[in-house]
Parts: sequence; C-alpha cells; structure tokens
Amino acid sequence: MSFKTISRRIVFSFSIVITFMALYIVYNYFAIKQSNHATEQIVEQELQLLTTDYEQAQTIDLRIAAARGYVLSGDEKYKAIFQDNVARAASNEKQRLAMTSSEDFSKLAEMAKEWNRYIEQQVFAVYDQGNTELAIQNITKMDATVTTIREGYEGLAEQRKQAINEVGADMIVAGENKQLIGIVVGILIFVIAIIVELLSARGISRPIMTLTERMQRMTNGDLSGPPLKIHSKDEVGQLMEATNTMADILNRLLKHIQTVSNDVAAHSEELLQSTSEDGDRPNRPYDDRNCKWDG
Repeated sequence: MSFKTISRRIVFSFSIVITFMALYIVYNYFAIKQSNHATEQIVEQELQLLTTDYEQAQTIDLRIAAARGYVLSGDEKYKAIFQDNVARAASNEKQRLAMTSSEDFSKLAEMAKEWNRYIEQQVFAVYDQGNTELAIQNITKMDATVTTIREGYEGLAEQRKQAINEVGADMIVAGENKQLIGIVVGILIFVIAIIVELLSARGISRPIMTLTERMQRMTNGDLSGPPLKIHSKDEVGQLMEATNTMADILNRLLKHIQTVSNDVAAHSEELLQSTSEDGDRPNRPYDDRNCKWDG
C-alpha cells in the first residue's frame, strides 16, 4: 500500500495489531459473559428447582409422619406440623411454577392436594369422631399413593440433578475449548504482530538502504545507474524522486560540460593549426607606402 508519510505507515501497522487485540478482547468478553450466564442459570434456577423438588418430597414424608403421629397420640402438635408442611408445599409449588412450568410436577402437586384433603377428611376428621382404628386404616390405604408422590418428586429432583451435572460438564468442556481458543488466538496475534512489524520495518528500511547505496555511488562519481523505482509516496519516496531528479540533472550537466569541453578542444585544435600555418609563410619586404608586404 502507498502512504503519504512514514508515520501513517507505522500507525497503519500498529492499527492492524490493535484491531486483532480488540477482536480478541471482544471474544473473551462474550465468552466470559456466556459462561457467567450459564453459571447464573444454574445458581438462580436449576439449583432452586432441585431444592424445591427435594423439599416437596421431604414435606410428603413429614406430612405422613405427622398424620400417623396424630392418630397414634392425639397430640395437636402433629396436626399443626401437618398444616405447616401443607403450607410449605404450596409455597414451593408456587415458586417452582413461577420459574418454569412442568406437567409432571403439576400432576404430582394435584395428587398431593387430593391426598391432603383425604387425610383431613378421612383421617383427622374420623379420628376426631373417635374412630381411631378406621383412621389408621385410611392412612394405610394411601401408602401407595404417598409413595408414588414422594418418588415422583424425588425423580424430578434426580432429573434436575442430572441436568445440572450435564450443564456443568458442558461448561467445563466449553471452558477448556475457550481456553484453547484463547491460547491459539493469542499465538496468532503474536505471530501477526511479528509479521506486521517485520513487513513495516522492511518497507521503511529497504528503500532507505537502496537510496543510501545510490547516494554513495553518486558520491563516487557513478551516475550510470537506472532511476530508482518508487513504490511509495511517503518521505522516502519523495527523497528517492528527488534523488532521481538530481541524478538526471547531474547527467545532463556532465553531458553539457562534455559537449562544451569537446567544442573547446576542437577550437583549440583549429587555433593550433592556424598558428602553425602562419609560421610556415616566407618573410617578405614591407612596403611602407602601400602598407603591405612586397612581393
């Protein structure tokens, strides 16, 4: 490329390196941002969903234990524990559905609500009426349902745990790939910087060396070289053009001096010949009256 000044050439060379560095910085920014987004998704959503599913399974165990404790002892604190866990399950359900919708979770939540109503109507109410044996039988009838609900929540939690593990593994692989890409890009930038530096230095020093060699030859009186080839419009190119002009002027001046010298030599030779011819003439008497030589 042709530049009007050497400073522009240097600025252009550094601009190439700076551009690659800027692209590398932008790539790192978005790579880190993507990694942070995946981490935030795990922390803010996936882990909360995992915790919610496990807590739902835990509330089922606490509710069935509280229901059995009530029919066996009649202590009201067990009924309070049951109600507290019902409220806790409702809060977890609301929180989970706000983060993401799941058909399986909704089905389990509906089954849990039906089971809550059954316990209140067929266990607590029956026990309060004094029929302890029937209340215990009614609890036993729902063991399979309770197991299904609890295992369903635990299954969702395990699925969520597996998904988190997969995302974590993907993040590790992505991190290693980004690290490798970062190393490769860094090496490329280093190589490009060296290449640009060498090309820039060569583009500046090579014409200067050519110009220096020409000036040395001209100093020694050698003006026979061809005109310098000008590949740029910067200061070096202008100096080379001026050198060509100076060499042309000196060549023409020397040719003119040579021509004048040849003319002077020719005239000198003619004068010598004329003088020689006058010396060969004979001496004759001089006639004062006629102001001429006699004869």
